[in-house]
Amino acid sequence: MPASKDLDVEELARMVDSLMFCDVIGDAKDMRFLIRYRGQRILETYGECDGKYLDDTLPAISRDATLSAYRHVAGTAQPVYTVAQTRDRAGKPVDFERLLLPFSRDGAETDRILSALEWVSIEGGFESRELLRSQAVAPAYSICATIERIAVDTTT
Repeated sequence: MPASKDLDVEELARMVDSLMFCDVIGDAKDMRFLIRYRGQRILETYGECDGKYLDDTLPAISRDATLSAYRHVAGTAQPVYTVAQTRDRAGKPVDFERLLLPFSRDGAETDRILSALEWVSIEGGFESRELLRSQAVAPAYSICATIERIAVDTTT
């Protein structure tokens, strides 16, 4: 599993507005995710969340599904990719893409998760301000996939 200290901050700079770092706190029974950093686009979508626990910032309508994906990453040390459909305040369709990447300080257990979040609409521009807080129904997931590591034989 990659170490968070090995992240190349310069390579992440162009997408920093769509990134969030969470520390994994606790064990499997009472696991929580402390938000250490969030980019500007995340602030616009969720509101202020630095230094808060993820479960305290998520809207109730999507909390369980979101936390399930984070717990899966922390428990398996495997990345998860999801795509969920939602709508903005004006009713425009918006796809919410999320890539969750596990990191470790000790090389054994996941203690930090990097989230790369993107929003896109086939209709072009959309209202992103508190997009995920203004939903009347839970986003519908079209993709929820664990990305497995594949051993590559480099001897041939």
